[in-house]
Amino acid sequence: MHSLYIHIPFCTSRCRYCNFYFETGWSPRIMQRTLEGILQESRRHYHPGFFSARQLKTIYIGGGTPSTVPPDQFDSFLRQLSENLRRTDPSWNPGHLREFCVECNPESLSQALLEVLHNHGVSRISLGVQCFQDDLLHTLGRRATRGHALDALNLLSGFWKGDFNVDLITGIPGQTRQNLLADLDTAREFDPAHISVYSLTIEPRTPLEQYIRAGLAPLPEQEYDTLWFIAHDYLETHGYTNYEISNFARPGAESAHNLSYWAMTPYIGLGPGAVSTLPTGNPRQPAIRTTNPDIFAYSPPSRPLGDYTPHREHLSPWELLADHILTATRTRRGLSRSLLNTRFSLDLPSGRGFPPAMDDLVLRAIRAGAWTEEWIDSPDALSLTSKGRFAHNAVILDLLSSLSELIQNFSLLSTWP
Repeated sequence: MHSLYIHIPFCTSRCRYCNFYFETGWSPRIMQRTLEGILQESRRHYHPGFFSARQLKTIYIGGGTPSTVPPDQFDSFLRQLSENLRRTDPSWNPGHLREFCVECNPESLSQALLEVLHNHGVSRISLGVQCFQDDLLHTLGRRATRGHALDALNLLSGFWKGDFNVDLITGIPGQTRQNLLADLDTAREFDPAHISVYSLTIEPRTPLEQYIRAGLAPLPEQEYDTLWFIAHDYLETHGYTNYEISNFARPGAESAHNLSYWAMTPYIGLGPGAVSTLPTGNPRQPAIRTTNPDIFAYSPPSRPLGDYTPHREHLSPWELLADHILTATRTRRGLSRSLLNTRFSLDLPSGRGFPPAMDDLVLRAIRAGAWTEEWIDSPDALSLTSKGRFAHNAVILDLLSSLSELIQNFSLLSTWP
C-alpha cells in the first residue's frame, strides 16, 4: 500500500507567508515541459518489478497551485498519467483509489477545470481560502479576494459531485475573534465535510517576516493561541472532529492521503522538489528518502528530460522511528504500542502503559494538559490532547529524548513498512 504525491510548482504570485517550493513567472512552454517531466518520472517509478498501480491507494496533486494549469492541459496530463499507471496494471482505474485529491485556489477554479477533474476520477478538492476578509487576504499576499472565494465555493456547492475541503488560517496580523467567527460561519454555510485550520507561522526569509521586521505588528502570543482554540471549539461544536493538529472532519471525511502520511506508509513524490520515502528491505537501513531538485535542474530545456540526480538519504531505524513518532502523534489516534513493536522490534510491555521512563514523562505531560488521560480507540494507543497537539513539537521532543535513552543500549532494527 502506498501513496502518490505530484508537485506542480507553479503559482501566479507569491503569498507572503509561504515557504514551500514554487515558481512564479513561468511560461506555457516551461509548464508543458515540467508536466512532461513528471509523466516521464512516473514511468520510471511505475513499472513491473518495482511499483504497480495495484499498490496505489491515494493520489494527491499539490503545489504550488495545480489549478493554474489550463483545463485542456490538465486533461491531457491526467489522461497520460492514467495510461502510465495502466501499463503496470491493465485493470487499474481511479475508482480503485481510496482518494484522489487536487489542490485549487479560488481565483483559478472554473467549471471547465472541475469537469476535467471529475472525468478523471478526482474525488476531492482542497480549496485554499485562508480567510474571507479582504484586508487580511492583502496582508497574506493572497491573489484571491472574498468575492473569488465565495464564487469558488458556490461553484463547488452547485457543481462538484465529490468531497471538498476548505483551508483557513488563524493568527494573521490584524485578525480579530469576530472576523474569525464570521469566516467559520461563512465556510460552514457551504457545508464542507472537512475544514483545515492552520495557525500562521512566520517563516524565516519570507516577505511576511520582512514586513514584521519593518513594523507590521504580529498578534500577541496569547491572542494567537486563543484564536486557534476558538476555531477548534467552534468546529467541534458543529460536528467536526479535530483528528489531526490542523484538520477537522465529519465522520468518514478524513483525508485518506494525509492519514497515510501520518501512518508512515511508503509514498512516491513526482515533480520538482517532491520527496519520496520508500522501503529498502534492509532492517539496518529500512528506508530511502529522495528529494527531487528544483525546476531548473528537473526539466531545463537545455537537457533531456530526466537528466538529473535526486538527493538520496538512507534512513536508519532510529531516524525512521523518530519520523513515525512525529507523524503519529499529530493525530487523535496517536502512537500505537503494537505498531512500534511490529515495525521496530522494541518489545514494549503489554497492557496499559509504556516503559517506566516514558510513563514518567507521560504522567508529567498529563498533569500539564498535553497528553490524554483516556486512551483513544484502544489502550494500545498513546495520544495527545488538542492542547498537546497544538504544542506538538515541544511535547514530542521530550518523548523522543526519553525513548532515545531507552533504546541506546541495543541495536534497533526495522521491518518497515
